[in-house]
Order: sequence, then C-alpha cells, then structure tokens
Amino acid sequence: MVYNSNMRLPENIILKNILTEEEIAKVYDVVNSTDLENTVVQNSMGHRAYLVSLGEDIREKLEKVVQDEFGSGWMLNAYQFARYSQKYGYVNKLYPHFDDAFEDHKLTLDVQINATKPWPIVIEGKAFTLNNNEALIFSGTDQIHWRAPADLSDTDVVDMMFCHAERKDGPNKFVTKEHQEKMFILQEEWAKKIDINRGEEKI
Repeated sequence: MVYNSNMRLPENIILKNILTEEEIAKVYDVVNSTDLENTVVQNSMGHRAYLVSLGEDIREKLEKVVQDEFGSGWMLNAYQFARYSQKYGYVNKLYPHFDDAFEDHKLTLDVQINATKPWPIVIEGKAFTLNNNEALIFSGTDQIHWRAPADLSDTDVVDMMFCHAERKDGPNKFVTKEHQEKMFILQEEWAKKIDINRGEEKI
C-alpha cells in the first residue's frame, strides 16, 4: 500500500496480531507499576493517559508494523497507553476531530490491547470495530475521526495504544497552515452532523 503525495491514505485497514502474549504482558507490567502521578485523566474523553515509556522494544515492534505496510521511510516517535473507564468519573467519548497538535503529517496506529465491550472507531463516517490485539491505521492529521456513542458500563474498560509515525524525510512532511485551516473546516462540518459534546461530562 502506498501513502500518496497529498498525505491521504487510499484506504483504512485493520491489522491483526499486533503484539505477542509476552509483549502484551510487558505492557501491562509497565502500566500496573506506573504511579498515578505519571498519568493524567483526560476529563473531556474519560480516559487515563499513561505518560511513560513502554520500552524501546515495544516501540520498535510497533514501528515495524507501520513499516511492513508503508515502507522503511516511516518512524514511530510518539505513542501512549490509555484506558477508558467510567471509574474516572467522566463520560467515555471521542468527538469528531483531527490531530492538530502535530507539526508533521502522521500515520496513526490505534491498537486495541483489551476491551470488555466493542466500541467502534469512526473515520470520516466509516465505522471500524476492533478485536483485541488488532489495530486500525489511518492518518490522524488528515482524517476526521471519532468514536461511536459509548455504551460502557461502570465495569467496562477499553485499553488502547495510540501510536503516531512520521516520514523520516521527503516532500509533504510538514503540516501547512492551509492544511490545518482546511481540516478545521472539515472538523466543524462533521461536528454539526455528529453531535458529541466536546466538554467534560461527569457521570
């Protein structure tokens, strides 16, 4: 599959068997030993983000997943474990948006480590439901994405890894002001169609 010149994916795909059982166990070893002071609850989305490294071997494995599909010109330089749970006191959700914090165009790998209930990810109107140890690949900087309205109980959890890869070099590497302006317009258009509150909502 080729990532084309205007930085758009020709299609979004689900990849299977991302990590081995041993690698997943290592991820949870890190997560379960992380002090809460090294995490932060994103109230407007109802998830806890873990601000720690999961190990260089895990980063390299995830980078290889991207490179196997899109070539060696990509490097994974940002990734994070996050857990959605109503135990944090806020509604679990993800509203229509693009990843506007990055200076580079990104390939995004959303890895579902474990979920007790299906919760579709939506890319520009098309829903994708992941099984555990599967990943959806898309471009967070170039595609508006969100989650379907959640139907999670107070015992459900959704554990994810959000991974972002960028081109090592080459044309069209950086996000332009014009691109961001276009994406903000698209974001607002989708937000009018998909009414998901962007603010904090306590349970």
